[in-house]
Amino acid sequence: APLAPFIVEAELGGTRLTDASLTTLKTFVALERLNLERTALTGTTLSELHALKKLSYLNLCSTAITDDTLPAFTGIIGLRQLYLFGSKATAAGLSRLRAALPQADIGDLTVAP
Repeated sequence: APLAPFIVEAELGGTRLTDASLTTLKTFVALERLNLERTALTGTTLSELHALKKLSYLNLCSTAITDDTLPAFTGIIGLRQLYLFGSKATAAGLSRLRAALPQADIGDLTVAP
């Protein structure tokens, strides 16, 4: 996509986006804010987002993200805000992720952003 390097924010919540879609999203290297809430993401391809060095805000509320996929977030070096409300992650998983990403504000599982 010729415009991909210039887009800084993408609101894709509620779309038919899947794990396979992250391969395309990784070409949006200027992305700073990404909303993927209410999509079919399970987190199996979250490592594709490691290419987004400027990504600071990520909303994955109401997705199928689980504790098994949470370690992938540590590779998103600029991440400062992460929301997983309504996902399949657990409080224990979030606790481990908060320890691994002390610079990030990680929202609670029971309170919407």
